[in-house]
Amino acid sequence: MLPITVHLSELGILLAIVLRLSLVLFMLPLFRAAKYPAPIKVATILALAVVFYPLVAAKVQPLPLLNLGTFAWILCGELILAGLFAFALQVLFGAFQLAGQLIGFQMGIAMAQVMDPSSGHQESIIGAFFNMLVLLVLFAAGGHRLLIKAVVESFLIIPIGSFRLDTVLYQPVLELSGKLFIVGVKVAAPIIVAILLTQLGMGLTAKFAPQINVLIAGFPLTLMIGFFFTGVSFLAWGGAIEQCSREVFGFIFGLLK
Repeated sequence: MLPITVHLSELGILLAIVLRLSLVLFMLPLFRAAKYPAPIKVATILALAVVFYPLVAAKVQPLPLLNLGTFAWILCGELILAGLFAFALQVLFGAFQLAGQLIGFQMGIAMAQVMDPSSGHQESIIGAFFNMLVLLVLFAAGGHRLLIKAVVESFLIIPIGSFRLDTVLYQPVLELSGKLFIVGVKVAAPIIVAILLTQLGMGLTAKFAPQINVLIAGFPLTLMIGFFFTGVSFLAWGGAIEQCSREVFGFIFGLLK
């Protein structure tokens, strides 16, 4: 058998690749789902790291593993860069989760929660549904390919150990959060307005026709109106998801400039 020699610098590069990949992948709802065994997740990350290694190693100088302080600083830079990628993905899904929570609260089903398979925590029914719907649309539109492209280009444009945290980064982070918060409110606004008008109509009915028991008919009517306008609003979701995706991937590729 041929002897296999592994240098410490090669292990350091592989570890840095694993750190950058793991944070990004664990922000994907399917990958961070509690029902998937941890060994499968670890094996997936290691397999991708091995695939990326020849491409990355050609761009990286030998890492100073013996200098623990410098090596730890390099790993911190990798974690921060991957954290910015992960933050952008989390905000993308969070915008529509916010819309779902606002709609569920207005419909009166905020207390009705289900177990979110992606996080293992309780979440509102509408928010969990919106989260999975956005994920399916992104996969159908090729969003996963854009994410892989961004990760690969990040290794080429920002080699391991070359990332420097700049104070000007806070401005794009705040702008991205604000823009996607506005998108979440815009998605929920038509349904909320429809429900408020329904409740206003029920209030007027109770005022001018007190013989009608609004308390009994009000809740089912609110649910019916809420679900109906939620379904109708899906027709406009393409533009909202496209806008969110453009902002998120614009932020990610902006980090690579």
